[in-house]
Amino acid sequence: MKETTQKAIILAELKDGKTITALEAFKLCGSLRLSSIIYCLRDEGYNISTKMVERNGKHIAEYSLKERKEDDSDNEKASTGK
Repeated sequence: MKETTQKAIILAELKDGKTITALEAFKLCGSLRLSSIIYCLRDEGYNISTKMVERNGKHIAEYSLKERKEDDSDNEKASTGK
């Protein structure tokens, strides 16, 4: 049986267009270090944005996946013909 890593689970959620917070990551896959996973994903080239949101009177980080910067530059080259 294949073991799915916390990083793979978080990445799949982000690729589905969802946002994720530390509490959601804990409930989803038991991760206590979402910021570390996000750091690793960014290091691998994923363009992940951080937005501070207020939930229950507390400010927390909410992460979402944007398109990769390389993909954007390729699209511009294709549309300009360069």
